[in-house]
Amino acid sequence: KFDALVSNPPYVDEESAHLLSSEVRRFEPKVALFGQGGRAGTAAFCRLAELGRMLLRRGGVIAFEVGVGQGEEAARLLGAGFRQVRTIRDLQGIVRVVLGVRR
Repeated sequence: KFDALVSNPPYVDEESAHLLSSEVRRFEPKVALFGQGGRAGTAAFCRLAELGRMLLRRGGVIAFEVGVGQGEEAARLLGAGFRQVRTIRDLQGIVRVVLGVRR
């Protein structure tokens, strides 16, 4: 069992690709942005919640980055199996991290 699981998963959906900066579009691998098959959105969050429940010891922490508007859904996915679930905002006030403690 692990004490922490931290991730910057692929969370960009293909419809939002045009919103990315040209540097990101040119240099970041597509799988890092969109996940397998070019479709991410919140799919990676489901898998992270599942892995967290399996791999974290009781009291272990999970934290992962989310995209704009995804924080509430990601926090909801952690609801089962985690306590003290909360979101953390970046310097622009946008929810960017979801954090929880394994029950």
